[in-house]
Amino acid sequence: MMSESALSMLDDPSDALSLVNSMSEVLNPYPLIQKTVTTQREKLANPSLPQVALALGVAHLILLLLAGFTFFLKASRKQDGERRKIWLWRRHYVPNQTIPYFVPNGNFSIELLQMFSCSFYIIFSATTYIICKYPQHPSKIIHASTIFWYAISIVPGA
Repeated sequence: MMSESALSMLDDPSDALSLVNSMSEVLNPYPLIQKTVTTQREKLANPSLPQVALALGVAHLILLLLAGFTFFLKASRKQDGERRKIWLWRRHYVPNQTIPYFVPNGNFSIELLQMFSCSFYIIFSATTYIICKYPQHPSKIIHASTIFWYAISIVPGA
């Protein structure tokens, strides 16, 4: 059987293919391949990643609560004793033009996008935490959903 020093020499996984081809038919190469892949994955893993994912999730939860509270305050504010009308788009007319142009309400759209983005990032942080904390139960669905939620979480704020 091969020594540990030979395993550590395989820095590039493609080098393992030439090694597998040179092995005799008696030796089963698959445990060696699995060990090489496992050691490569362990080199990439950071032991503090679950705590970082949890901290980012908590930070985005706080941001979500602040954005929701701010949105509620803006929506419930009264002007002259009457409740303000919530609008996302307002029509404006240019003098001597019959076709209006639409102006978005920046205050409300930013708050809504912040709430969506924080919600999606919290889901991303939770799936990342699960993957890092319990790597012995890998699930393709969880890995795929982590990538999906990360992509979705950065879109609204972009």
